[in-house]
Amino acid sequence: HVFYHPQGLNLDETSILNGFIVRDGNADGAAWPNYDGGGMYNWNSSPTLLNCTFTTNNASNEGGGIFAWHENSILENCLFTMNSAGYGGGMHNDGNSSPTLIDCIFNENKAEKDGGGLYCWGGTPMVTNCEFSENTALDEGGGMYLCCDLRGVFADCQIFLNTAYRGGGIYNT
Repeated sequence: HVFYHPQGLNLDETSILNGFIVRDGNADGAAWPNYDGGGMYNWNSSPTLLNCTFTTNNASNEGGGIFAWHENSILENCLFTMNSAGYGGGMHNDGNSSPTLIDCIFNENKAEKDGGGLYCWGGTPMVTNCEFSENTALDEGGGMYLCCDLRGVFADCQIFLNTAYRGGGIYNT
């Protein structure tokens, strides 16, 4: 992990990361939590991320760019590109995470299973004016994989040229 925010740290929105490039992070450990969140790992932490780029990060399990568990981060004008993971190549949200994503781009991310660009399991994500393009999932949801009592809002997003076995743009269960 480039940034590691473990259980108990509990960052909130006043923790701000602005203008950083997070690259070449690798979460390839044999056990949790060392196989999640190549670029950033957030467990019950919700930092604000502004104008950041997550690129060429890898996680052998979940969240190549970012792994988030039970968090409510604000991400504005962030780029996720060329990240990879088993689930959620660009970003993986789990544990009822409810991030707010504004003006973000998910481009050329890859998932070996589901959610090439974005993977959301439950929660209430708010996604506004974001682009999901040229992301790949070998199974479901090239652009986005959405499931399990998800109550999100997606407004004014562009979803194009994503590929997957099922649901090239969006797979929703």
